[in-house]
Amino acid sequence: MDKKRQLEFDFEGLNGLPKDFKIKTVTDVRKFFHHLVFDRKVNFHPDDDFSEYVSIDGKTPTFNANEVKQYNRLMKQSFDVCEKNGKDIYEIAMDEFNKTFKRSKGMNGLPQGYKVKPGDHLVKWVAIFNGGGWGKNYRSFERSEGEVVSVDGDDVKVKFGSSETNLSLEKLKVGIYETIDDENGGGKDVSYTVVPEGFDVADFEEIPKRVAEEAYRNTSFDNEKRGFSARKDWEISVNNFAVFLDSYCKTKEQKEKAISLHKKFKEKTKELLISYLHSHANCISAAIVGPSKFPVRRAEKANNAADNKYNEYVEYISNAKNKYPKIIEETLTEEEKESGMTYEKKEFFRKLDQDLKLAKQISEQPKGSVPSYIRTNMNSALLSRLDTLWRNRDYETFNKALDKIKDSGLIFSKNNAIWERHANTPTSELYQSPEFKKAMDFLQTCEEKLTKERYEKDKKDIQWYLSTSLNSLWQQQRIRSIKILLQRIKDVQDKTGFELWPANERYWHLLKEEKEEVEAPSAENPEGGTIYEADGCEVVDNIEQQRVQILFPGKPSAEIISYLKSHGFRWSPFNKAWQRQNTPEGRRKALEFAKKFFPKEEKKVEETKEEIKEDNNKLQLAKAKMKMAAARLKLINMGMGDINYEMD
Repeated sequence: MDKKRQLEFDFEGLNGLPKDFKIKTVTDVRKFFHHLVFDRKVNFHPDDDFSEYVSIDGKTPTFNANEVKQYNRLMKQSFDVCEKNGKDIYEIAMDEFNKTFKRSKGMNGLPQGYKVKPGDHLVKWVAIFNGGGWGKNYRSFERSEGEVVSVDGDDVKVKFGSSETNLSLEKLKVGIYETIDDENGGGKDVSYTVVPEGFDVADFEEIPKRVAEEAYRNTSFDNEKRGFSARKDWEISVNNFAVFLDSYCKTKEQKEKAISLHKKFKEKTKELLISYLHSHANCISAAIVGPSKFPVRRAEKANNAADNKYNEYVEYISNAKNKYPKIIEETLTEEEKESGMTYEKKEFFRKLDQDLKLAKQISEQPKGSVPSYIRTNMNSALLSRLDTLWRNRDYETFNKALDKIKDSGLIFSKNNAIWERHANTPTSELYQSPEFKKAMDFLQTCEEKLTKERYEKDKKDIQWYLSTSLNSLWQQQRIRSIKILLQRIKDVQDKTGFELWPANERYWHLLKEEKEEVEAPSAENPEGGTIYEADGCEVVDNIEQQRVQILFPGKPSAEIISYLKSHGFRWSPFNKAWQRQNTPEGRRKALEFAKKFFPKEEKKVEETKEEIKEDNNKLQLAKAKMKMAAARLKLINMGMGDINYEMD
């Protein structure tokens, strides 16, 4: 076999099996079958040769030649072990299929292994349909919530309001619990969703009815039905996900983690679904709005945007299904808890250790023997995870991860821009890019040879050159190089007296000693929130939506709207705010706008002193009046009559 292909196989492994895996016991057979079904997602049969499996398109082989050879060898060993131990290999394969099916069933219904317990919640759906025609025509739905009182064998006693009902445990595992027909050919379909005790019960009413119906107004003949279906499907999927997570809970601590993760899942999926519905509201169908002068390009653009939102929603659910069980089963030591370690961070460092181990294996191989895409994919995935930490402002974990990578001397080269964001990398160790070197040399020339006559003649060219260099460094995210270059520009300007880079241009904000709200929220306000407020305007750093938002009490003037649009802000009808992504540049632009159009009134020092003096005089006068009123009352009590005191 080709040595290069052998190395590729070794590094990829068999997607979950050890490199030199051999089948010696029946347990090994089960591990192998579980790997095929759960890791490789293959609907296999023990008698089939692995070279016969193809992908869904019917053309591409599922396994390469080396994998076919390895899998056929393992299957032969499985037959030998089963025959030696008197086990039915087909029965073992069927058991593994059933186990995998039960674990994956949690997203679509009640798993067969789940035991309904007293205290569990039960959501009852009654779908009323008309008879006649093709299939059932559902015309209305009824929803109610109950609680499991007791479970005795197959009998489940449930309390709905003030009444109690007995249900069959076996029937609860089916999609439709029962169908009740009426005399007119119609009837009712009754179904139940079980939510384990302690978990939040999702309610379809949490998705706004108006938003869901408007989403399908221009793409469906019955937008109300489509909107209701989207809301109902969300409720059922969230409630079923609670059952899915509960199946991994064995201890009280795991149950608490599962409840917390389910709450997070519920809120995030609600946010993503509403975002998708808003996006889908821009979609149009020629069958609904008519084919005349149909805006094909605009419709295609709207469809693509909606598809991206929907894919984000589906991808989050898929990732949660794979990630959350691992978090539940993961445990933290007391030392890790005290240090602020979380399950998400522990999972991040676990993946980082895997990447470092793989990078070390690659470095030990002869140059060119390892396919380049293996390392490229690993670096790309790690950079993405680090960038997520940076955007979420988890700088502590970000710097710890880079410390670990730096100590290993693997993965990222010294010229990678990621080191410019690493707090523990000295400036002297940073890689100097060609753009940075040329710009520094250019400034050295300006400092030594630039004259007033030459400056007046080449002023625009000088600014263009510096602009090109700074923009190039910004695209590479070399933030510290930009700061060094700007400081050098400032020093040359101070020495020569020539303005090389105007004060109103970009990037100067990076040199500010006080970061304000630009680089990160302040220590007093780590969760974002309002970062500027004046009469008629409020600037909010919305961490959850990753947006910086500008709020007005009413519709702003045409001049303000034009300014906001020209600086990247867009109106959000849902949030009732002008917003853009809360990058450092976005927050800076928002603050610049607010301070320009809505400056905070600052009173002059002299005026403030006068006001303080006037307030003190009023206070002294009030005290004097109080003393005289007390004296007057004392004289009256002594029988000396009423004496009038007047004071101006």
